[in-house]
Amino acid sequence: MALDWIKKNIAGFGGNPEQITVGGESAGDKHLDGNTTFDPITEWSIGDIGTVVAEESGDFGGTYVLHAKGNAQISTDFDQHSYITNQSYDAFTSTLTAVINIIQNTIGLMLSFRNTNGYGLQDIVLLQSGHDLTSKSNITNLLLAHLSRFSLICFTDWISTNGNAETNWNQTTPINWPYYRGLHHKPWEIISFVANSINKLANV
Repeated sequence: MALDWIKKNIAGFGGNPEQITVGGESAGDKHLDGNTTFDPITEWSIGDIGTVVAEESGDFGGTYVLHAKGNAQISTDFDQHSYITNQSYDAFTSTLTAVINIIQNTIGLMLSFRNTNGYGLQDIVLLQSGHDLTSKSNITNLLLAHLSRFSLICFTDWISTNGNAETNWNQTTPINWPYYRGLHHKPWEIISFVANSINKLANV
C-alpha cells in the first residue's frame, strides 16, 4: 500500500509516521517537512526540504531533469541505487539543474534538498524524458495519449466541484503554486489545457 511506504520513509523528512492521513499528509493538515519554514506569501520553503515525488508507482525508472531557482545539495533519500549527475548551479541566474537517474523497477521517489543556506528553492520542475521547459506543460505526452481515448474527460472529483468555495477565476490556485491541497485546489487552467490538447469535452 502507498501509505505503508510513506509511513516507513517519512520520518526522514520530519514527518510523523503515526500521523499520516489518506492524503499522505501529516495529521492537522501540516506539511510533511516539519523541520523547515515556508514563505507566508508564496508558500515555497525557505529552508532545507524533502518531498515525496511518487510512491508505489508501477515503474518509476528513467532519467529526469530537474530545474529550480536557488541552490541545494540534491539526494535521492531511501534509494541507494538511484543517483544524481550533472548537477550545476548558475549563480548569475540562480538556477540549479541536475539529472536524476532512477534505476528500472523503482516504485517510489523521495528527493531531499539540503544546504540551501536559508534561502530554499523555488519553481522546482522535474521533467520526464522527452519534455523540456519550453513545453510550458506539467502534463506528460503519455497521459495525454491515454486520455485521448475517451470522448469526455470528467474533472468533477479532481477539482472537488461539490463544496468547492472557488467560484471565480481569480480565486483558483495559480498553476505555479508549490502544491495543490488544502485551501488551494487544482488550477482550472489544467482543465482547459488538457481538453484543448486532445480536442475533447470536459465536465466539471
